[in-house]
Amino acid sequence: MATNPIGETLLEMHYFGVLRAHFAAVLGFPNLRILKPTPQREKWLGFDQGFVKSSETGLALEKSLRNFIHSSVRPLHVFRAIFLQFKVVDRRRSRRGAPDDWTVPWYAAHISTDKDKDTKISQHETLMRLAELPDTEVAYACPMLFSLDDIIRPADLSTLRQIDVKSAPHGWLTDGSHKLAFQTPTSGAFWCSDPIPAKDFVLEDALRRLPELNERQLLDYLQKISTTIWGRNEPSSRSQALPSSLFIIAQ
Repeated sequence: MATNPIGETLLEMHYFGVLRAHFAAVLGFPNLRILKPTPQREKWLGFDQGFVKSSETGLALEKSLRNFIHSSVRPLHVFRAIFLQFKVVDRRRSRRGAPDDWTVPWYAAHISTDKDKDTKISQHETLMRLAELPDTEVAYACPMLFSLDDIIRPADLSTLRQIDVKSAPHGWLTDGSHKLAFQTPTSGAFWCSDPIPAKDFVLEDALRRLPELNERQLLDYLQKISTTIWGRNEPSSRSQALPSSLFIIAQ
């Protein structure tokens, strides 16, 4: 039974400003696109909010993502992306459905694995497919807010648990009743009914997954990019030799 008085839409609104600023700082402003599909389009895409580094915009970008999810056609213009699906977290005061050794209260967010009549797959499977797009992170956004008074306070990203969809068991797609569960708002997340540890999406971890290159490999990589863009022709003096989407991080 739902116990949280805050609806999903209000939770999205509460965090949108801080999320926009956070991901804009991470991904960079040039070519940053923010996606917020309508409910009709959302069922084909799976997410509530998308922060995408891409040369495509608006509906064209949504169409590219939809084609990837439902037809495995890889977008040509998505360079890096983060997608969030918000979930309302309820405070449970009964042990029913909780892992064996948990106490009350505990916390849970329902995962939608019901097949949609139009897409023929569930929201969860849609997100799992989207997570297969290279250089893409997909997460369930689980706000640890349980009172309407919490919405009055400034949004704080430390209260927004972001659970990596890629850590979900692959057996759940469009079947069964499942949830994300937390013993406390700050403790580790679990995919339930059978408690399987979930993984918080941490941006620093995503950056660590990027390949490390030594100086020679980096120069070779830049040469390949330049050749791919310009072929045998030299770039004009007014042109940028490398794409604005390229990030080089030195450590």
